[in-house]
Amino acid sequence: MAQIYNIKKQQKKKQTSTGSESDNVCCNDPYFALILQCKEDEANPETSFVRRVTAAPEPTALLVLDSQLSDMKKFCTNPNRFSILQVDPTFDLGPFHVTATQYENIHLIDRRSGKPPAMVGPLYIHRQKKEMTYEGFVNQLLALKPELKSIKAIGTDGEEALFNAFSKKIDNIIHLRCFLHKRQNIDRHLKTVGVSEYNRKDVIADLFGRQVGSKFEEGIVDSETPEEFWLRMAQIKHIWKERMGSKGEQVHSWVIKYKADEMCSFNDTTS
Repeated sequence: MAQIYNIKKQQKKKQTSTGSESDNVCCNDPYFALILQCKEDEANPETSFVRRVTAAPEPTALLVLDSQLSDMKKFCTNPNRFSILQVDPTFDLGPFHVTATQYENIHLIDRRSGKPPAMVGPLYIHRQKKEMTYEGFVNQLLALKPELKSIKAIGTDGEEALFNAFSKKIDNIIHLRCFLHKRQNIDRHLKTVGVSEYNRKDVIADLFGRQVGSKFEEGIVDSETPEEFWLRMAQIKHIWKERMGSKGEQVHSWVIKYKADEMCSFNDTTS
């Protein structure tokens, strides 16, 4: 994102010195600035970051260094020991969505955590969240580094269009689901409506499970069938009402209306 900011800053300097109409358009249009930067980066592919900018069927931009692609080949395609490629449509950039990726450098260990450090991978800027959109992302990655067709596993928050795009282009890829952002979204809503920290932790644990000593107690999302999931969701309503009174009923209604279908569909998604 810092590079995008620098692009705009550089173009403003050009406008000051030349006052040309094209510079003025660039300063007012960050997408056009990306196109110009992509053209400039073509001169030196080894250091380029803005690699692909497309206009149709929707405007997109792929931001990635050659070193990141090489790392992904090294860490994500080895069948004996591989890192999971995490793919997450994580935030918005004006009218655009940004899908970020990360992987672990499994050759290193962080002294504090005792785990491999997480490395930032390619970024994809796009307008829609359709399967076709994500197929464009995968196609562009494979065009730059065909060996990525051997990526072994991706982790997502369960977005079906995203995984379908990867599974179409990469044979036998494993799909691992991550509830981190769903947990954060629910916790944020509970805090907004005035649920205490103690009760928020209990609600999150009821839904997603909790660690008790050396044992993990599964949550409602770990139900083995949709029938079990909806039965447990019905049962938890009474527990939340006992804990939080009418606030518990409100929380249950909100989860049922806005989150339950998503959490249940995760259990229907296969790897």
